[in-house]
Amino acid sequence: MKPFIVPALALFTLAGCVQRQPVDEPAPVLTEGEIAAQKLAEQAYKACLLKAAHFADDRKTDPASVAILITPMCYPQFARYAAAYEEGLNRRDRKVYISAADRLQMDLAAAAIAKERDERIVSAH
Repeated sequence: MKPFIVPALALFTLAGCVQRQPVDEPAPVLTEGEIAAQKLAEQAYKACLLKAAHFADDRKTDPASVAILITPMCYPQFARYAAAYEEGLNRRDRKVYISAADRLQMDLAAAAIAKERDERIVSAH
């Protein structure tokens, strides 16, 4: 055998043993009912955050601190919202979504606080 054939054969043999990353499956197709369930869960979660912000916000405390306070108040609604939303994600996107869930909760809570504060200003005038 020629000297370059042995390394080439070894390379091709090893290449067959290397695990390749599987191509991620496409996102599942959602039914109209599943899409409606996602929207309802999102609305329920955001409504809960608005109620919690109305209850807990003294308009003196910084919004991030209020968000930390109100986020656990609406965790059951968030869990339903997250579960409904995850239905439409493939495995890779679901992992990304789960890892970003805490930040998403804080962002949505901060948005609720801002909305509540804006509504208080408008209603005060």
